[in-house]
Amino acid sequence: MQIYLWIFIEKAQDLIYNITINYKEMVVTDMPAIMPVSDLKNYTSIINQVSYGNRIYLTKNGRGNCALIDMKELDELDKNKALLQLMSKLNESKLSVRDEGTISSEELEKELGI
Repeated sequence: MQIYLWIFIEKAQDLIYNITINYKEMVVTDMPAIMPVSDLKNYTSIINQVSYGNRIYLTKNGRGNCALIDMKELDELDKNKALLQLMSKLNESKLSVRDEGTISSEELEKELGI
């Protein structure tokens, strides 16, 4: 059982690594668009400037306040964050298996009361 778990963790980490590498290859425009929040009075023209890899950073009193980002890019960022969290948990599992070992299925059933 320990070998199968180890192989699963390795394959999952490889898959996550490949997805992360593909995400990092996205195209980003030259310079970020930075403008004051007050420019949102003409929000249609600002919204039309937002595209994949082309965020608009809004400032308030000269300091960063928020950003406008393309929905597809935001979804990919959320997926990437989830994948990195999963990779972290898989790594913790891998270390736990290596350091603490595993238990038999009978012991697991007994512990779960099945």
